[in-house]
This record gives sequence, C-alpha cells and structure tokens, in this order.
Amino acid sequence: MSVHELLGKAKQLLGNKKVVAITAGLAIALLASGVAYTFSISSTTPNTVTKTRPPLDKKIIKDFDIHAAGDIGELKIIAPAHLALIDKAGDSVGSVCVELGESVTFKSEGLQAGKYAAYLTENPVLSDGSVLILPKSVECELEALPESSNIATMTVEVRLVRVGTDDMTQQQLFNSAEKLRAVGDTELADRLVERIISAPMGESDDGSAKPEGWEDSALNPHKNMEWRATVTKEVKVVTKQAWTETVVVGGTLTTTIRCACGAGPFSSQSEWVEHSNKLQHPEMRYYDYIDGPVLTFVGHPYRMIISKEVVGGTPEQIHHPEQFKMETHIVSPAGWYESKD
Repeated sequence: MSVHELLGKAKQLLGNKKVVAITAGLAIALLASGVAYTFSISSTTPNTVTKTRPPLDKKIIKDFDIHAAGDIGELKIIAPAHLALIDKAGDSVGSVCVELGESVTFKSEGLQAGKYAAYLTENPVLSDGSVLILPKSVECELEALPESSNIATMTVEVRLVRVGTDDMTQQQLFNSAEKLRAVGDTELADRLVERIISAPMGESDDGSAKPEGWEDSALNPHKNMEWRATVTKEVKVVTKQAWTETVVVGGTLTTTIRCACGAGPFSSQSEWVEHSNKLQHPEMRYYDYIDGPVLTFVGHPYRMIISKEVVGGTPEQIHHPEQFKMETHIVSPAGWYESKD
C-alpha cells in the first residue's frame, strides 16, 4: 500500500478529522524496515501511534539429568556415587547422590545456560572393596530452549571406571574399609587396612579428578585434614628366654630295651622276641549287662621301649642365649588427620 493510500485509509477511518500523526517520512521508514506492525490510531489523540510485537516463545532450562554408568559384573554397590556440578567460574552449583545405572534430576536455583563440568566427589564402593572412579571430569553445556520445544530433558552420562583392590592407593583402601565397616563387613575391612602399609600413596584423596580449589571446597569430605601414611618401627620379640643345659661329654652310648608291661631290660633281640610272643591267658570277668561271669582272653600289653644313655661321661653346663625375632609394629596407623597448618 502506498503512502497516499495509507493516509487515505486513515481519513476514511476518522471521517473529516485532520490526520497529522503519520507523516510521509515515518510511513516510508516503517514500510522499508520490513517489520510487521499493527497500527492503532486514536480519534481522540490523533498524534499517538501504538506498536504491538508478536508474543515471544519464552526460553527455559529444561530438566537436567545426570546418569551414572559403569561395569561392575556381579558385584553390588554398598556406597553410592556423589557428584557435583561446577560452573565455568569454578564454583559448585550443587551436588547429587546417584546409584549406578540410574539417572537423577539435577535441581539448582539459578541454573543458567552455559558450560559446566561434572566431578565425582565421593567414589562408589563395591562389595569386594574395589572402587569406581572418574579419571576425568565430564564437560557439558546447558542450553536455554524454547518452552514449546519438544525436548523434554537433557541427560549427561558419567561413566565410571572400576579399580580393583590390588591396584588401589592407600587413601582408596582406607575409604573402602570405612564403608565396608559401616555395613558390617569387618573381616574384609580389616584385610584392606592391613594392605595399606604396602600400597602406593595416591595423588588425590580418592583417585577421581577434582576441580580447582578442591582442598578448600565445602564439598571436600577431608577439608582441613591431611593424609598421613603408616608410621612403623622394628621391635625385638623374645620367643624363648636364655637357659642353661647340662650335657654329658665323653662316655659310651648304651641302648636299653624294655617292655611296656615293665619287664626288662633285655640283653638281646632274642630275649625280646621270646617275651613278646607270650600267649594270651584266660581271665574271668564280670559285666553288669550280662547275667553271670564271662571267660575272656586278656592279651599281653607288650610294646618295645627303647632308651639311650651315655655311661661314663662327664657332665658339663652349656648356656644358651635368648631366642628372638624382629617384628614390624605400627606406631600410628594410616588415615586422615587434622591438618597441622
């Protein structure tokens, strides 16, 4: 529609009233801009032009889910994962507890569109004492989507890696032992504690990647604490006290044969054979459960007893020193202690 047609249309709407609100220059500018506006011209205020924009589709952060995954075979989780979401400034915007294989909706007031990173703040512990770690943080970006978008939720998957007990650090063994003891498995917990002394020191408190400033973070369960390795000392343990023994030096070693029945000694092997071949002799014995005596045969209780001794020797005393072994004793066990700083 031309400018003149536009002005003519306005005159028809207002009758003979004077139209001064829309100038030719303004009308050309509106048409040239290509913006679709509706005009409302008031008969009482002829100098007013009202512009109305089409309604905008509001943008919002859709539901945000964190999904934890990892291969644990037939083992069971005895302690779940704790995850934190860190914004690009390095600040935590909240944390969640999630079971392996499940998703948790992350809710935080003031969650804005932008880049974030998911970190594992507490490692899951398995029924055999092994742990799941997150070697590297999971980067993600939240987008503000139109409210009318058919995207219902945004899911970020955090895939954890299992570390067996043979490869665990001192800190990991200690933390696993605490979790196992909490569920009543003290036997396995004690075995893990015994292995701490020979395990390597970990670079972080649980082996998972940690954000900047983790030592002073409120999410750190060991804030204001420090890890100390086991302190030991070697201790002499006496297994036998010193003693004095009398021995016979010189003389002749003689061998004596007697019988368990008391007979002997026998001067030759033939005498012993003759003695051992004695026949059984009958004896009348009475038994309570049998009415009357019973004739039984009682065998000869022979058994050769051989003893050796030195005849004609000189007794001497020999002193033996104490016997001992060296043991490693723990002065202070490994663990988290209040920081000295």
